[in-house]
Amino acid sequence: MPLCEGCGSSFEDTFNFCPSCGRAKPEPKKINIEVDIKQKHAHDDCPICGDGANTQKVSAIVASGTSEANGSSTTLGNDKIYNSSNSKQLGESYSTGTIHSSSIQQNKLAEYLSKLKPPIKPYSSKWSPGCWSIGILGFLIYLIMYGIADILQVYSVGGVIVIVIIGIVFLFFGTKGVISLVNNANNSKEKDQKAEDNYKSVLSDFHVALPVWDSLYYYHKHDIVFMIGNKDYAPKEDMWKACIRWGKDEVVSS
Repeated sequence: MPLCEGCGSSFEDTFNFCPSCGRAKPEPKKINIEVDIKQKHAHDDCPICGDGANTQKVSAIVASGTSEANGSSTTLGNDKIYNSSNSKQLGESYSTGTIHSSSIQQNKLAEYLSKLKPPIKPYSSKWSPGCWSIGILGFLIYLIMYGIADILQVYSVGGVIVIVIIGIVFLFFGTKGVISLVNNANNSKEKDQKAEDNYKSVLSDFHVALPVWDSLYYYHKHDIVFMIGNKDYAPKEDMWKACIRWGKDEVVSS
């Protein structure tokens, strides 16, 4: 209910004048509101233009653009068995076989944005003799020891046993010597050390980049990837290199 500015009496809002003193009803106060409309950027907006309409999480793109197909095929067959002497049928044989297959299909964008697989531990370049190599070397040593036994005219059981033992010793140390010569000539130790160091470096980069990839966003219009809270961005072709760089920057800053 309005209050009269003259006598202070209250009256119905439908009255235009105060019933006590006849003063006109006071005009309602006007309120001026100024509104400053500015676009508020979301956390996943493009770092180039600030638009978030064409932004999508990388892991979601890969999941939606990847499909796995599984299938199997079964073959059945039967054959009749005959007696070779009189050509009479003895019975029938049945065979069955099943082939299982699976394939993963990705669209081009999902293929570009997929996370890399962890590196495979390198195999040793050291040469190790197989059964054939040891067999050939053992045969050569046998011929040599047989020739020595024939020259020395060793025919007793004890002498033969001694010759056999000597041959086994020669075979053992001869095999080790051949292995050492081949691997030294091939620089296997240096190659294995270099491959191991490279594997550890790549594995370290993989573990650093993986959590970054999980938080990446992709902007379709500019064809770039970026990370929340980081103004830097990279083309999708350099995504994994950028993940390694950003991951290392986070490790250093923390």
